[in-house]
Amino acid sequence: MLRGASPAAACLQLGLPVGNVLRTMEQQPEFRERQRQVRELLSQNVAAALYRAAMEGSVSAQSFYLKNQPPPEWPQLDEADSDIDDRMSNDELLDRCRAAGLAVPPEVETLLGRTDRAAASPTVPPGDPDRPE
Repeated sequence: MLRGASPAAACLQLGLPVGNVLRTMEQQPEFRERQRQVRELLSQNVAAALYRAAMEGSVSAQSFYLKNQPPPEWPQLDEADSDIDDRMSNDELLDRCRAAGLAVPPEVETLLGRTDRAAASPTVPPGDPDRPE
C-alpha cells in the first residue's frame, strides 16, 4: 500500500479477503490510524510531484499549486469570489465590471456578441494610463 496499491489490491496480492481488512479497520484503531498515515504519505508524494512539475515550468501545476497554497502575503479571496467565472455568464460579468467602474473595451463586447452594449459603453479618453493605445 505504501507504493500506492489499494487495500483491495494489497489483499489480492496477499491472498486475504477484503472483508478481513475492513473488519480489522473497524475493530483496531491502531490499524485504522496506520492506514490514515499511509494515505497521508501518499498524498505528500503527489504534492511533492506537483511542486516539482511547477518548478519545471508546468503552468497548470503552478496555477493549481498557487491556488491551493498561496504565499501568506497574498490577499485571501473570499470563497464566493474564487470561482466567479464558473458561476457568472459573460453578460453578468460584463455588467459587474461596469458597475465597478471598469471600462470594458468595445472589442471585448463585440467578441462576446454584445454589440448593442458596445455603443453604450463608457468611452475611455485617449491617453488614459489604464488603457494602452
